[in-house]
Amino acid sequence: MSLQKLTIKNMASFVSDLITGLYSGTLQYDENLITEDSIWLGAYRGQVLKGRDAISEAMAKKELVGQAILGPIYTKTIVLGKKHCETISEFDRTLILDNGQQSMGHVRIHATWVKRVRWQIAVTSVQSLMVRDDYPQVFALHTPLTPPSEQKLMLREKGTDNTIFIQPSMIEWVENDSHYSTIHMKDKVITVGIELRDLYRRCEGTLILCHASYLINPMMVTSIKRFSLTLQSGVILPIPEKRYTSVKRQLLEMTKGK
Repeated sequence: MSLQKLTIKNMASFVSDLITGLYSGTLQYDENLITEDSIWLGAYRGQVLKGRDAISEAMAKKELVGQAILGPIYTKTIVLGKKHCETISEFDRTLILDNGQQSMGHVRIHATWVKRVRWQIAVTSVQSLMVRDDYPQVFALHTPLTPPSEQKLMLREKGTDNTIFIQPSMIEWVENDSHYSTIHMKDKVITVGIELRDLYRRCEGTLILCHASYLINPMMVTSIKRFSLTLQSGVILPIPEKRYTSVKRQLLEMTKGK
């Protein structure tokens, strides 16, 4: 797709195709894609690049010995204007290096677009939620993008190299386990290498944060009272007094008509 022919209506589709092309190598980085004074905020601490020359130089040095496998890319246009647009894209990414090592994570890219002569990116902010939290992270300011309920989570099981795929709608509840999360489903319990808050961000719109230590699937709730709720399995979870009204409202909204 030509940038000259780009319109607001097809922006989300263009961005998703652009990400796919750059990761797969079918598209080459084009410095005309960004403004001369563009800013890049990388996923890790200290990754701040200012100006087209600095960004282009970093891109030219970037080498990946291996293969990148992307999950479905969900892009949402959150600001619309004749000369200004913002998009948020989210996707799961697995890097398989030639030495066999794998790096798995969830990527969120927030791009600010401006139209001067053509549509160009003025600010790129990348947030990488690593399944193995080995790196200091920069959490970019963003508007949450709620993925479709059928999108599966790609997670790593604690203490193993096993990659597992879980559909959020199959989760009953999740409990915090230090830097891990223990996921309770009808037929099994799995502890995975992601913190509860990060898991919540990936499941917002499907799961509810009823307590700082618990996530619940509203479809699995059988009753709620001050200040607790009961799940289909009979498990009773507490709700802080200050959060009770909000949790009850979310339950009503998310189960309405179900």
